[in-house]
Amino acid sequence: RIMGLAYRSILDGLVARGAESGGRVGTTGAFVLGQQVRALTDAPLWVQGGIGRHTAAAAVTGGATGVVLDAQVALLRESTLSRPIRLALAAMDGSETRVVAGHRVYTRPDLWVADVDDRSTANDFAPRVGGTSLRDQALPAGQDAALAAGFAARYGSVGALVAGLRREIAEHVAAARRVEPLAPGAGVSATTRAATPWSRAR
Repeated sequence: RIMGLAYRSILDGLVARGAESGGRVGTTGAFVLGQQVRALTDAPLWVQGGIGRHTAAAAVTGGATGVVLDAQVALLRESTLSRPIRLALAAMDGSETRVVAGHRVYTRPDLWVADVDDRSTANDFAPRVGGTSLRDQALPAGQDAALAAGFAARYGSVGALVAGLRREIAEHVAAARRVEPLAPGAGVSATTRAATPWSRAR
């Protein structure tokens, strides 16, 4: 408890990095992790992992200060990734990742990382994680890398993405406040005769 209070007094902010992210990850998804961290501190909190145009607003509504984008920006105009890596990311549907030694990386049947033993240790695997060559390195790409092509088509540049995402977060949050989707009588509760459009797991 004392340690927790000390951390709260010195932190400038925290990033809740969910299991969907690329690179070093744990086992808890971004939104659950964000809620867990928010329950421990009121420090500024950014959520990373699986963040798209709509889930960004959901993270902010759930108490996050903002969101962190990673592989989602890999195909924007400013990207310096090699052509083979860009082509690989552009073709992703989100299923082409695996976790090895605590690292979520891009995989494909023809790449060496597809054959790495699940029992590999972080000390053995981490030195081979990188973003230069798919043949020699394990690319740290999360499931959200599948959003990169859509982001590139919609925004084009980092500046346009930041401006657009800020606007869309504000619009989504405002819409949720107007509609109140979890209020009694809202959503599916209107047709199911339930008191509320949500239920509590026991």
